[in-house]
Amino acid sequence: QKGSDEATDRLVFANARSLYDTYDQSGFFGEGLGSASTGSRYGGKIKGMRTWQENGLSKIMVELGIIGLLAGTLLFATIARSLWSQLQVMPRAAPEFLMFAGMVGIIAANFASFLISHQAFGDPFLVTFIGLLLGVLRSAVRWPE
Repeated sequence: QKGSDEATDRLVFANARSLYDTYDQSGFFGEGLGSASTGSRYGGKIKGMRTWQENGLSKIMVELGIIGLLAGTLLFATIARSLWSQLQVMPRAAPEFLMFAGMVGIIAANFASFLISHQAFGDPFLVTFIGLLLGVLRSAVRWPE
């Protein structure tokens, strides 16, 4: 039990601390799109020492600021609520339910990965695949038809 509590505390503290540090270095409006990309430090645009935005929330905040972070949080909450309501409507006995639940699991796992490290999401294939899965899941209410 102690190990799981410690992991949760580390995750919450690391995300909260990185958001605070990002706000401290980039301000309310952030630094603009692409400023937290992997190769941005080689472009010469960013002066001085910068912390490395490792997790996805701090990357959103450094690029889009607090307003962008709030908009991203609202977007995630809307998507999660939509998937949850679809999960409640879909009949449990339908064979499509298992496929739907598996795809939701893939989306949830990728979101958890994004909370820890955003670097995988620089790959266009992964972002396209997740977008495709979300589109397929949004049409799931029509699968039985």
